[in-house]
Amino acid sequence: MASLQPDSIQSSSATQINLAIKLALTQLVNVTYLYKARSVEESQSPPSILVIGHGRWGERYASRLVDFGALAGVVVQSESSAARCREAYQRPAFQSVEEALNQTQPKGVAVLSPTCWHVQHALLAIERKIPTMVIKPVAARLEGATQLKEALEKHQTPYFSVHEMVWMPAIERIKKTLEAGTLGELKQVRSFHQGSFHGDGPPPPMENETPGENLGFLYDSTMHEASVLNHLAGAPPQSVKVKKVFASVARPEILAKIDYGDGVEGVLEYRGDPDLPEVFSFAAEGSLGSVVFEATSEDTTCTLRLGSATAELPLSVDRPSHPIDAAIHHFEEVIRGATPAEGLQEGLDAMLGAELICRAAAEKADLDFDEAEILGPADKS
Repeated sequence: MASLQPDSIQSSSATQINLAIKLALTQLVNVTYLYKARSVEESQSPPSILVIGHGRWGERYASRLVDFGALAGVVVQSESSAARCREAYQRPAFQSVEEALNQTQPKGVAVLSPTCWHVQHALLAIERKIPTMVIKPVAARLEGATQLKEALEKHQTPYFSVHEMVWMPAIERIKKTLEAGTLGELKQVRSFHQGSFHGDGPPPPMENETPGENLGFLYDSTMHEASVLNHLAGAPPQSVKVKKVFASVARPEILAKIDYGDGVEGVLEYRGDPDLPEVFSFAAEGSLGSVVFEATSEDTTCTLRLGSATAELPLSVDRPSHPIDAAIHHFEEVIRGATPAEGLQEGLDAMLGAELICRAAAEKADLDFDEAEILGPADKS
């Protein structure tokens, strides 16, 4: 491995590589600032945000919004859930979205309800011109997303599609390195996930799996990686070929090649064997070099390579423990008008990528693609 100290690099080409690395380091985003959620004391009062839905993700967002003093209220399905939320958050809780909007008058709405309700709940806010964020996927079907698109164009409401992986500091490192031109012409973007897909718990028994459930898991899971790969490629997927696949909730395996056009390839790989070491990685490779983020059980690194020289790009020690904080911070800026909203297109492209991957996987594994079973219930009308 070549040293990056100037006195150890003799050739002019090596010196240029070293200077390029230093330039890349100076142009990287200030992760500490961008990803640090602002407290009330450090900025103006945060805009109030109504959370719709209180499943796993709704609970996480509501908890963080309480910490930031920004939770307007919560909308849930049952009165018992509403009572628990009132006690936990000391904020209003409702069973009706319209009642919640009327009573809390929020500055923003976060839609974290089940996917089939995303469109209906988002439309209620969009039609009132209240800035709206929707967690992935934006809709259950592309037809539902089209409804959102038409409403956004009609009412000119700020909209934010939330894909948390895109907000990881390491992804911003890679993106800024690409934008600076450090890697030259982009050739490939990659994601790799090895080990258990079920945290510290055991995987579900494989004998209970069904083909539709297995493909549905791939659709839901690969949408995370697809959103990041699309973001890094700066383009929507054109087509997908699956080289190998084992559709399984317990032990998912897939190697997918994504064509982004203009000579850019995406690679998505899962090795879902809980007996293998945990590895989680994203990378971009260009004509001049590469940058690789890799997280294992022992270490987390982000490495820039240009020719034979390498540099470890620092990851901010002050970054939040979860990208939720970064997403909330960005949504606050969208509400204030301080930054452009992330358009609906990013969410649509992630849906498209996941569906292309899933359809190609079904074809490779000789399985039927049952839309209702794989994609889940259709959007509520």
